[in-house]
Amino acid sequence: MTDSQDQTVEEGAEPVPAFTFRTVAEQGFKLPIGALEGDALDKAFAFRPYTMAEDKAIARDIASDPQATESAKVTAALKHTLITLGSRDLSEAKPDQVDAAVKGMFFGDVMYAYLLLRIVSVGKEVKFPYACPYCRTPFVFTGDLNTVKVTVFEDQSRLEDVVTLPMPWRVRGVEARRVLLRPSPWGMIEGRMPTPVHYQAAIMQGAIAGFDDKAEGEFAGERIRLAPTEIDTMPKRVVNFLNDAVAVANGGPRLNVTTKCPSPQCKAELDEPLDWSFDNFFG
Repeated sequence: MTDSQDQTVEEGAEPVPAFTFRTVAEQGFKLPIGALEGDALDKAFAFRPYTMAEDKAIARDIASDPQATESAKVTAALKHTLITLGSRDLSEAKPDQVDAAVKGMFFGDVMYAYLLLRIVSVGKEVKFPYACPYCRTPFVFTGDLNTVKVTVFEDQSRLEDVVTLPMPWRVRGVEARRVLLRPSPWGMIEGRMPTPVHYQAAIMQGAIAGFDDKAEGEFAGERIRLAPTEIDTMPKRVVNFLNDAVAVANGGPRLNVTTKCPSPQCKAELDEPLDWSFDNFFG
């Protein structure tokens, strides 16, 4: 847990975690964070049936931009299938309205909805050629998407988390020692990202909601949104340190699948990242 995640509900009570871990099967059709509705998180979402008509509409969106990133393809997939988001009925909404709704969702919610869309429209299994890294036995890796682990938040007041940095980071004339993290909006990430490092920087920019120069005590910084050029000044040590904290702050699925090596002499537990690209997921 990070600095603010072990707060208690009342003095003397056991610490209440800011988040929990569930499988996709356990979470079902509930977003891991949800749409902010006043003081509550509305986790409802639903899809229309994914038919050839939706496939054509998604393909038109992707074809209209030959340089479309995978994140833009995720937006296109949800834009043409999502009909409920929180209390909003999107079944009769124009495509541009649904597009804006998707870009306003949290990063973890978008990736979770995309994962669920794959499960309900194509199936829960993923298969790919693989060789065990321990014994080199070749086999077809079969993973179950329903077993993917999901970071879930239940209380909107616990979405923000203060994290102490391993070294000061000079930004806006301040020696920042702590940052305030919250889930990244998908719209910060969905644009064209030429490299994985640009993608990482956009996620960092979306997640950092403030900073201060204190080593402890109540967070004293203002809520801000840093510019990309300001994120570029982050020391590499701070970048590496924040990667895991930002991943937790964003919630949503950990896009890995597990299986066991089929070799009787090995039987190693294997954990492999998913290729969640649109063509691989829905092709």
